[in-house]
This record gives sequence, C-alpha cells and structure tokens, in this order.
Amino acid sequence: MRRGRCRIFAVAILAVASLPAATPMQVLLQTLPREAESFSRCAVQLYSKETITHMDLSAKGRSRTLKSDYSFVQMRDATGAIREVRQMREVDGKPVKAGSSTLEAVAQAYAEGSDKQKRRQLEQLAKYGIRGAAADLGQMLLMFAAPSLPGYEFRYTGEERAPSGGAAMLAFAFSPIDALDKGLVVFQPGSKGGVQKPRFKGVVWIRKQDSRLARIALDSEAIAGQRQRLIVDYEPSAACPSVMPVAALHRELEANGETLVENKYVYERFRPLAENK
Repeated sequence: MRRGRCRIFAVAILAVASLPAATPMQVLLQTLPREAESFSRCAVQLYSKETITHMDLSAKGRSRTLKSDYSFVQMRDATGAIREVRQMREVDGKPVKAGSSTLEAVAQAYAEGSDKQKRRQLEQLAKYGIRGAAADLGQMLLMFAAPSLPGYEFRYTGEERAPSGGAAMLAFAFSPIDALDKGLVVFQPGSKGGVQKPRFKGVVWIRKQDSRLARIALDSEAIAGQRQRLIVDYEPSAACPSVMPVAALHRELEANGETLVENKYVYERFRPLAENK
C-alpha cells in the first residue's frame, strides 16, 4: 500500500513539473487585477505618514516639505471610487492647525464629495506652495482592476533589474485604448476647473520572483506645452495582503524634457486606521 502511495505521489510531482510555465503576459494579466482587488478591500482601513518634498526648479527655485496623515476613502456616490485623503500636519517643520478633526473624520467628510473635494485637496497643497500637484497617486494600481483591464493595450518589453540593482522585474509597456477618465489627475491653477486629466502611456513592473506589483510609471501628453511624469513604487504590506505605496515621484516637464517642478512622496509603513489618534 505504501509503495502504491509513493508511486502516485511521484507521478503527481512529475505532472506538476511538466506543466508549462506561465508566460510573462499571463503573469501580468493575473497579477494586476489580483493586486487591485486586494488593495480595494483593505486600503481604506489603513493609514500612513506622508512626506512631500517639493522643488520648484524654475526661476524661483523654491523648496518645501509637507507632512500629513494619509489614507484612502471610498466615495459614497455611483462610482464607489477609492480616493486618497490627507490631513496636513506640518509645513517646513512648523505645525499646521488641524483643529479637532481626526484623519478618519476628514475621510468621512471627503467621501460625501466628488471632483470638487478632490480639487479642494489639491488646492490645499497649492496653498502651501506645492505647484502642479498630482492627485490619487497611491491608488494608481486601481487603474488595472478587472473591469478596466480590457481598456488597455500591453506589450512585454523584457526583463529588467530594479533601479537599486535588486530583484529581477518583468516590464510591460501599456497605453489606454480609449479616452476614458483614468489614472492621472493634475491641479493647474488657471486651467479650466483647475483639474486636468491628460492622456498618457506608461510602464508596469512585476517582480519575477513572486509576481507582485513593484512599480507603475506614467508619461502624459503635453498640455499647454507641459507634460507630466509619475512613478509609484509598491511593496507588500505587513498590515494587509495588498501591496501599498512606499514612494512616488511627480515631475512637471517642458515639452523639451526639462524639469520645471519635482514632487517626491514618501510613505511610512501603513498601519490600521484605528491606531491613528
């Protein structure tokens, strides 16, 4: 009996070993909706400490550092979209009066709004000197939720190493097939409504070792002679099964590629929102 069991076990091992390995495109199409679904389930239950370092590289040459409590909220409208929300705590080392509201209270109030609330968040950053701020960076991976995935065209471009020289990555170029409102929102005072949603193309990196999302990069079309570049880095979270943002970069560029504005975002380890007192 034991010999029969061993023979069955050996046959099972050989069967698994003979299965064809997933192609890079199969890995991508499995990873993106899985990561988006996991993020949508747990992101609104977590918070982080966000630091924004702003550099105005134009003639003004101004720099600023803003620190905020940072989280996500699900909108109470027909879309049910998940948006980022922040409560400003410090500007250039000086505390900001935030009143008695908690981040959770701010998030709940924000959930009742729409694009107007998004614009208010961006206007708040502009008030403190953050020029050309971009919104909804942290949840950029939600562009690739299962219902939206057919709206993109993907192309495998090969295997690369992480910028730090670490893990091997599978890289994929992508672009939207249609002109739906996806992914990229930038505040520009003086433009229509203050909020721009330019078309874009980008690259996604998936870690080869464990098929986890590692990075999304976007490059926008030029609007009024300027274009946007955004990069968001993700890592698996200890607080939930999802990957969460650890860093982001936003650059406002001249059409010739010269950087006008640079905003760097760094996120501390995400924790349960209930711990934010």
